[in-house]
Amino acid sequence: MMLAACGSSGGESGDAPGTDTGSANETTADAACQHLFRVSEERCAKEISAETVAATRTRYVTNCVAELALTGTSRSTANVESCARALEKLPCGTVAEFVPECTTKAGTVADGAACNAGAQCKSGICDYGDPDAKSTCGVCATPLAEGASCSPKSSVCTPGTVCVGSLDAVTLTTCKRVSYAEPKAPCGANVLCQPGYLCFKSSADDPTPTCNPRFAPGVYCGDDDDVCDEASFCEKMTNKCASRPKEGEACDVQHPCPKGLGCSKTTGQCAPFTFAAPGESCGGNVGCVQGVCGQGTGTQTCPPIVEDGSGCLEGAHMTCRAPATCTSGKCVMPTTGVCR
Repeated sequence: MMLAACGSSGGESGDAPGTDTGSANETTADAACQHLFRVSEERCAKEISAETVAATRTRYVTNCVAELALTGTSRSTANVESCARALEKLPCGTVAEFVPECTTKAGTVADGAACNAGAQCKSGICDYGDPDAKSTCGVCATPLAEGASCSPKSSVCTPGTVCVGSLDAVTLTTCKRVSYAEPKAPCGANVLCQPGYLCFKSSADDPTPTCNPRFAPGVYCGDDDDVCDEASFCEKMTNKCASRPKEGEACDVQHPCPKGLGCSKTTGQCAPFTFAAPGESCGGNVGCVQGVCGQGTGTQTCPPIVEDGSGCLEGAHMTCRAPATCTSGKCVMPTTGVCR
């Protein structure tokens, strides 16, 4: 098998970061994981420092390769490569679990046994349960099968499905397989539009809603920024989509900059992002090397980075070193936590 070159998608084109332009190489576990990182993470990272992307890549790939060796896993090098090839054809923001090539497949570990990843479990679900528990790994859980009745608050549906009803349903009732529709194709509760498109009826005469491009400048948007295209925002004074200011143009909360630019606190103009270290001031066009700029009153600062195995608190002003997550009070890499 050969490693395919990353193509453009979702408005990304040319030699964007994370895009392969050289000759293809034979696919190994490392190469497949590198490919998946490029198409699922790097190509969409417009507001993350190059240093952070590079550091995260190393840890992501190490973790990805380790997952291929987990007991009972269904995940293989071919599976990772297939997922990467599928994702690179879709826009940034696509949920991988809803792409057939990326949906978690059943492993061999029985329900009730310890797990690090869903691909180990016969059910495809590794449930981490109580975030305050002492365990640093999960338990293989039994999800509801596709077509089963469900509750949106308490039910876990089988991988690739979600608890939904009809478009007009008040109560979500059934585990249904999720898929992405092509532009202009019919859409609904479990048939999603690709990022950059909206599901609605183009006219009162349309029998069903279809996937249509987000609105361009000048189109009525109410007060919803999500309906405007990526280069636009919903202007509150006119209730119409308006073009986002370009680099060097005036900006503020009501006139946000496009992705990749931030509104400088110093100049009040859109400017490229720079990145601050933990504890340093941030905000505007100053992002954080890792984590989210602190919220609330007073001076905003970048959060401290918590290393693997150290204590953490979900929702607090701290961040695990990517791609580790805060699990049961400790920063843990998904496939390297010790089950106990």
